[in-house]
Amino acid sequence: MLHKQGDLTAAEAGYRQILATHPDEGATWHLLAVLMGQRGDHNSAAEYCRRALLNGYRAVETYANLAAALSKSGSTFEAAEAAQEGLDIATTNSTLKIELVRQLRAGGFERSAFRSLSDLEKYDPDDRAILNELAQCSIQLGSYPYAKRALTRLSRLEPGAAEHKLNLSLTHFMGGEKELAAMASRESIAIEPDLYPGYYLLTKTIRLSKNDPIATDIVLKATSARGLKSPELQFAAGNLHHGFGDFDAAFTFYKRGNSLVRRSMNYGIAEDERRLSVIASQIDGLTSAPLPDIDYRDVRHRPVFIVGMPRTGSTLLESMMTRYPDITSAGEMVWMQRLVRASLTENQLTFPEGMAHLPDSALAKIRSDYSKLLAENVPVSGTGKESICIDKLPGNLLYIPLILRVFPESRIIITTRDRASTCLSCFIQLFSSTQQFAYDLHEASRFWEAHMEIIRSAESTAGSWVSSVKLADLLQEPQKTLDGLLAFCGAERDADLASADYSSDDGLFRTASALQIRASKVDPLENLRRYHHLLPSELVSAHT
Repeated sequence: MLHKQGDLTAAEAGYRQILATHPDEGATWHLLAVLMGQRGDHNSAAEYCRRALLNGYRAVETYANLAAALSKSGSTFEAAEAAQEGLDIATTNSTLKIELVRQLRAGGFERSAFRSLSDLEKYDPDDRAILNELAQCSIQLGSYPYAKRALTRLSRLEPGAAEHKLNLSLTHFMGGEKELAAMASRESIAIEPDLYPGYYLLTKTIRLSKNDPIATDIVLKATSARGLKSPELQFAAGNLHHGFGDFDAAFTFYKRGNSLVRRSMNYGIAEDERRLSVIASQIDGLTSAPLPDIDYRDVRHRPVFIVGMPRTGSTLLESMMTRYPDITSAGEMVWMQRLVRASLTENQLTFPEGMAHLPDSALAKIRSDYSKLLAENVPVSGTGKESICIDKLPGNLLYIPLILRVFPESRIIITTRDRASTCLSCFIQLFSSTQQFAYDLHEASRFWEAHMEIIRSAESTAGSWVSSVKLADLLQEPQKTLDGLLAFCGAERDADLASADYSSDDGLFRTASALQIRASKVDPLENLRRYHHLLPSELVSAHT
């Protein structure tokens, strides 16, 4: 009663009085855990949830509260493990189940989350929260048929919800279904004419003609008082004029859209330059000493990390390599980032300087947790051989010093592209995730140079573990370039794939670069020639 009335001090005293004489009261430990969570003492909340479980109070609510407490204290991996145990308990409370699924996803257990959501869907196929979570989880895993099915059902249940059509369009887009993506985008716009992301996605998906009514609408909206404040609409107008061949007008809209995003951020390129320089110096200072007491046979898949700046061909390279039977992909997961950041927080260290000061026990835990995520999310090769697993996330470039130390059996491939083309390609792309350097060409140029410092350090210090590849080589000499990378990774060359057409629609693409891959025979310098006269002098001189 006191607890429900909000008198936490008196309620805590009462709970502790009960536990002093009855320390095996699991339900009371759980109530005390809930109270500590309400106070913001998440470490104590987690401890008391564990005591409740030890004393037999194995309710779904206990695991849900344990997972929440661990997550709020920064232990997302342990939170996911607690959530997995909670999901094994039968309950009709779908809200609690979804909470546990979200903890699984936050910890990187996407495949377990997908299985749990699929089971929940069978019992309640029209639950909107379940369908929405299933769609997002399926997209993350690249399981587009499941995502499309869930989003289609959501659209039927809520025909007036434009966001479902927009998400369906994005799913078609990432699956390479351009016409279906365009149709869904048009439907989202018809429902909600001011849904500006719908216009942007439509112009990313297909080339509109000047006579298309939506093309006229985009221009009118983009130049209206309200449209001038929308990055999505400015980029949509930029894409539209790019398709018309009016590159000067396109650049004007792109520049305006970038300026809107840039003004919304508190960002300074100098701090990024400092951080990247620190990371480069950490690579220079690496030694080859392995971690003590580690069995380097504990990983079922040998990791290959594909890193680099955005728009440099990482998704193309992933698609080429995963055609080989003993190479699989984890997709674009943020496991390394989450594990490293959580470890820094736990050890009261800051990024990036703290990476050099993590104790061996912390590095061993990063390896162990990452290995569990690989085992959970990536199937073992059907051939029975040791398989190579690609972890493709450009931002993992920042964690090269730790990757080299924690995974000495791994290989790192850095995708590269010339400065001007990289910066321009980022500039005409509205990223779904924040790439803060990308919205100003001068800052993008400085970021490119700082990122090259890391590449030079990695190749100089760890050349046996690190290899860089140019996007131009992937496009112009794909098989020769791929053969060299396969040898570098220790993978066998498959003669049947030696004549593969790497610009075909086969393969799995999980990012917004998918349609760019399917046009991979396009000259990578074509856009640079179109916009060359509009670029800052430092980019022009760097290219000439």
